Amino acid sequence: MEYTIFYNSADATGESILSKALAQIKYPDATILDIAGIDSAAIDVLVAAIVPGSQTKIIITVPIVDVHATGKFTGVQAFGCIVGLTTANQAASSNLTGTCQANATVTDIILAATETSANDALNNKLIVTAGVTEVTRLITDYTLADDTAVVATTGTAITTTETYTVYMTTHLVLGADYDTVLNGPQVTWNALYPYQKQNPIIIDILANPSTLYEKNDLTATGVGTAYLEDATEFVAAAYDGGNYYLAITNGSTAGEVRRILSNTVTKLTLVSDFDVPLTGTPTYQIVKDNSLTLWNKYLPHAIAG
Repeated sequence: MEYTIFYNSADATGESILSKALAQIKYPDATILDIAGIDSAAIDVLVAAIVPGSQTKIIITVPIVDVHATGKFTGVQAFGCIVGLTTANQAASSNLTGTCQANATVTDIILAATETSANDALNNKLIVTAGVTEVTRLITDYTLADDTAVVATTGTAITTTETYTVYMTTHLVLGADYDTVLNGPQVTWNALYPYQKQNPIIIDILANPSTLYEKNDLTATGVGTAYLEDATEFVAAAYDGGNYYLAITNGSTAGEVRRILSNTVTKLTLVSDFDVPLTGTPTYQIVKDNSLTLWNKYLPHAIAG
């Protein structure tokens, strides 16, 4: 079986990175394609390189947009991935088509009154409209009673002048849409672990992983029994007061956490010694909440396979 994961390593929100981590835990042998900083033509090349009919599942952990932006997929590019799926996975369910009903809001698309899909059956599916307002959106919630598909804002309310297609394959997974009511990792979780109804709390906490760290994956320039030095990273007294924690992320001391007593522009002084003396130039992170230290190390163990 072949799996491909598209992600953006430069995503400032951290959502694409965490979504990729979730997908990689389930599919550890997946091919990883990073679209950070590349333009639309380069993304087209990556999509075109996928051999038609070769993929069991393709996971896109970046936003789907109407007009190309660096590090994001357009709807057309997402559709291009569908042909990479095996024939059975392309046709897992028939796509839905119809004419939209009129709607006054920009966060709902009202499907045809003849639609019979059950509540939530269209969640995490891609819908594309054609006509006056042409958009590609991820459905985050669907209600049969009023035929309403909840999406990120369409800019202009969809009316009866638009038709739609809902792509029903579950093997093209859109794991991130930053403008929806769910964050990207939650969308990824729902798509990849549908029988695990309860999100691990870490996914809710990490809606925006980039805000968790004061510093992360930096390399110390010097170490001691109860201190760590870095020549360029600190602001004097920034971590004074005992509310910040240092965690070592690699080497023989990996996993040790100590509260920071004070700091200068080059040195962190710790409240207590390390159990295992630091040596060499270990990597480290600094967080404000001790309960969040080393989340990236624990994440694989927090998710059922």
